[in-house]
Amino acid sequence: MAESTIAENAQRSAERPHTADVGHIVPRRALAAVLAALLLLTLATVAATWVNFGSLNIWVAMVIATVKASLVVLVFMHLAYDKPFNGVVLVTTLCVVTLFISLALLDVFRYRGNVDTFRAQNPDLVAPMIDVERARRQTMP
Repeated sequence: MAESTIAENAQRSAERPHTADVGHIVPRRALAAVLAALLLLTLATVAATWVNFGSLNIWVAMVIATVKASLVVLVFMHLAYDKPFNGVVLVTTLCVVTLFISLALLDVFRYRGNVDTFRAQNPDLVAPMIDVERARRQTMP
């Protein structure tokens, strides 16, 4: 097969979006819209750290991360232009993984009191760990 130009590939892609020799070409407007959405969601992630949602903090962060991951996979990995079933399976999987991670993190918060009690009762065991934590925090900007 002779090499073709980008314009020829774009023309063929418009005529036949799914062929073996030419992939789908995403319009620049769609890429710009997804970029804008990802930037806004990044700002929302940063803004969410300034607001205390109480026990919903983890859920807010995980929902924003799931939406961002879905956008990247659907548009940049061209899953939105594939069979709709594949997109539904992927987004559902991302939501289930988000749910499992969130529930695991909530379980960690439940036992936080036990950890604090252990630290108070065993300062000689915990002191080296705290020194490492303190040193790590001081080196972070």
